[in-house]
Amino acid sequence: MQKLIDSAKGQPRVFVRLNSPHEKAVFLKQAAEEGFLLGGRLPSECRCDDVMIIHDDYTVSYCVGTSTNWLYHYGGAKIIDFASFIDNP
Repeated sequence: MQKLIDSAKGQPRVFVRLNSPHEKAVFLKQAAEEGFLLGGRLPSECRCDDVMIIHDDYTVSYCVGTSTNWLYHYGGAKIIDFASFIDNP
């Protein structure tokens, strides 16, 4: 499985689209195993939204706020569909 941090390197933020409860669980587990933090906690201890943001400083955040949502929908940000991400070793 690819590493999340490899997708975030050189990017200010990478949006990760999570389409199912299974994908959310795998994402949170993988993020925790790679050493990411979400609000100072391991991601596996947190809830997950349909879209999460990973940063190259090993943090994860929620896609909230007008400007962040604008970037996701119209700003040309890098977006990963997690289903295809975990299918590519």
